[in-house]
Amino acid sequence: MSTSKIDPKKKIYISDVTLRDGMHPRAPVHPRTCPHNSRALDDARVDSIEISHGDGAGRLQLQLRLCLHTDLEWITAVASE
Repeated sequence: MSTSKIDPKKKIYISDVTLRDGMHPRAPVHPRTCPHNSRALDDARVDSIEISHGDGAGRLQLQLRLCLHTDLEWITAVASE
């Protein structure tokens, strides 16, 4: 039987990939909604928010087709937030 307790001094690191994965054409998130989403994640104190993973840089994924928006569009959409 384990008697270990949660150490309140240890921090859990939370990383959200919703906006990164939303670049895929089959699970699209539009860049105009990204500021709202990134603000909500920031308000929730999420440690890192990933956006853009290179598919919008003109790379074609045969399974997913071309991305609907460029990496620059995605990054610009959340940069001010």
